[in-house]
Amino acid sequence: MILLSASIDIAEIFVDLAFGVPVVGQVLYFLNWVMEFFTTGITQIWLWLRGAKWQAALAGNIIEFIPFINILPIRTVSLILTIYLTNKAAKKNAPPRETIPEDYDEEALDETA
Repeated sequence: MILLSASIDIAEIFVDLAFGVPVVGQVLYFLNWVMEFFTTGITQIWLWLRGAKWQAALAGNIIEFIPFINILPIRTVSLILTIYLTNKAAKKNAPPRETIPEDYDEEALDETA
């Protein structure tokens, strides 16, 4: 997901620089807007399915729709921060390793299956 977000951010740099080229720049800018729309939807659904706080990344995705500010990698940075905060919270809420019983035998479970 980070690769998708980063590639869209890199494409936005070139599209924003090509905006001044007659016709071609405007067509690329429109196609870029369509790509941003689908990337935002895919990212938000992916975060929602992971159980992450997708509202945090939504702010970065909305900022990306502002012309010429979208040249900054705001979407990628907000996605990385959201993933980091989600993983940090999951690790904090994870049970300690000592809760696994000492007589737990994983190999015995494999033999019965």
